[in-house]
Amino acid sequence: MYVMNAIAGRIRLNKILTYIFLTLISCSASMTMLEMSDIVDSNVYSIVTYLVLGCLSIVVIGNNLNLVLCGGMYITSICMFLAYMILRYCIIYDDIESIRLFANCVWPIISICGYIIGYQNNTTDSVNCIAKFILIIATPLLLYASFRNYGLYIATEDISKDAFFICIILFPCVFLLKSIWLQQVLLGLFFIMGIISFKRSIILVMVVMLIIYLMSIWKYLHKGQSRIFGLIVFIGIIGYGLVVYGQNILDVVLDRFNSLSDDGGSGRDVIYNSIIDDLGFFSAGELLFGKGMMSVVHLLGIDAHMDILQILHSLGLVGLFIYLLIYFACFRLIYKYRKNFRASHDDTVGLTFIISVICFISVANMNCFIFNPSFIVPMMFVIGLQAGIISARLKTVNRI
Repeated sequence: MYVMNAIAGRIRLNKILTYIFLTLISCSASMTMLEMSDIVDSNVYSIVTYLVLGCLSIVVIGNNLNLVLCGGMYITSICMFLAYMILRYCIIYDDIESIRLFANCVWPIISICGYIIGYQNNTTDSVNCIAKFILIIATPLLLYASFRNYGLYIATEDISKDAFFICIILFPCVFLLKSIWLQQVLLGLFFIMGIISFKRSIILVMVVMLIIYLMSIWKYLHKGQSRIFGLIVFIGIIGYGLVVYGQNILDVVLDRFNSLSDDGGSGRDVIYNSIIDDLGFFSAGELLFGKGMMSVVHLLGIDAHMDILQILHSLGLVGLFIYLLIYFACFRLIYKYRKNFRASHDDTVGLTFIISVICFISVANMNCFIFNPSFIVPMMFVIGLQAGIISARLKTVNRI
């Protein structure tokens, strides 16, 4: 009886911690967009939230240490990258501030916590509840940030368009919903938010994700449901284009893409060439272990806008190899899941994980994610959550 009560108490504690964690991750992601949209004056709210999330994650991990130790290649690669960052800081000189080092170490911890939550809540109903819980908190705030004084997003550069990355980070959660009608309404809303960001990387990745999703499930959807989704997107885009000072939204988007040859991807060609040229002057030790987490900022004054180059310059070939192991672990999970659950047409977890990984790799290597807690933390939570769900389901068929 004592053992049963102890197990029941532990399950209740895990449930309480899970929903506290989901509330904080949803609020912190939304608050990031509000702060970057100049709706909230200070970024202290998200910083404090991430600190609390990091501490809470440690509690969750400590309460489920046996699950972490048996977590497979995904958890192993995440832990290796975390250990490497800490060991490199302790052994090799690095001028990064301790508080920034801690911020850079939060995302692996939160990704592991996401994995635990996904592993323990892997049924279709549980996954639907988690996705719905996150979206109920985040979506109203994201919509408010997107459409408040929306004309400024075209007319000036005062408001950071990077704020819209939060929309694309939480976008995969929409695919985990059971309700087709609710799913399509939110797909339309998130797609509109992506378009009005006028940020090329967001638009490209969002379009690719939608194409993959629709190609995969088109034959399982009723025509009426497909038309509802198309109508929402069509009316939203056209309506927005009519109200913003009479400007044609499609012309603005096309102008952004047409300017690629002129601006070199907002100067990315200059950034990439400068980093590659500097790598040619690295010593053998620097090539192996990098110049430190702030090396690209010291060189150019900004981050690399490509995680692979950023890691190679900052953490060296060793850090890049471990980082690429995370990619490999994700694709390995995708392969094993699709192999064993291909016949489950009603199960979208595998498809959603593919979409999330493509989103992560694409956006992270067109922007600054790896050393940016505002973006990498919610992104890796979503990745970890789905990796945990897939690992648990594979475990049930003794395939992992």
